[in-house]
Amino acid sequence: MLTLSHLANLMALLLGERPETMQLIARNLREARLVASGGRGRGGARQEPRHVANMIIAACATDQVVDAASAAATFANLELAPSATPRQRVRRGAPVAPPSRVMRMSGPETIVPRELAFATKAGAKFGDVVANLVELAADGRLYSLLMSHAADFVDRDLLRAGADAIKHAPRGGRPAATAELAAKMAAHVQTLLDQSAIYLKISLLRPLPAARIEFGTQHENEQRVLLRTEFALPATFVANPRNAPRLSAWRRMDRGHRVTVSHRTLLSIGQAIAAEEEL
Repeated sequence: MLTLSHLANLMALLLGERPETMQLIARNLREARLVASGGRGRGGARQEPRHVANMIIAACATDQVVDAASAAATFANLELAPSATPRQRVRRGAPVAPPSRVMRMSGPETIVPRELAFATKAGAKFGDVVANLVELAADGRLYSLLMSHAADFVDRDLLRAGADAIKHAPRGGRPAATAELAAKMAAHVQTLLDQSAIYLKISLLRPLPAARIEFGTQHENEQRVLLRTEFALPATFVANPRNAPRLSAWRRMDRGHRVTVSHRTLLSIGQAIAAEEEL
């Protein structure tokens, strides 16, 4: 896993922020025990997925470094909104699908990818879901998930041309033709991911803390949402009289903010974690 200093510098690069700002946010989180601490330099404490999630949230949820820890804690504890919890779909003569894989959203029912089922469970907390996404990115499962949904957008002409090249390759030349096609297809799929034909978005909203996670595909002005979950302040937080001044202050603000982290950022963080673990 990454050290806190390495993670802060990476977040600065990915989000276009000053490294000094990210380092101050990291120190704020360390003092609040929201990230791992101990050691220095290469011997610094390694950050677990939940710590990386806290850093992502803090970097996106506040404009003031001094508020980073408070914002990270507030957003991490957002709970899945009741209207977004999964419902079972029953078909006559067919087995019932697992509740964690089926969601009802605006429009027809959508089957959520099994790999993202954790984001649909009642009571799920935003921080835990982001931590799970970091883990998916680090072990390669997020990239595999995106790749599996890229099949619908693959250039069929490129695929057919590659298949013909393999078929008509001279004796002993098929392995080379196959490798060439594999390289072209990998570059083609990467382009699809870069263009967000298949996308995963984590959005943080202010001033009243809320969040959304969305996964789907979009091509030629057609969009298919496979997962959309909304996170809001827990009912216990809203009902607590001690939080009334904070809620009132948030509600008086008339300027909304939305910061979105895409699958590209998650994949970059995952690649950095994987590279560090190989050392």
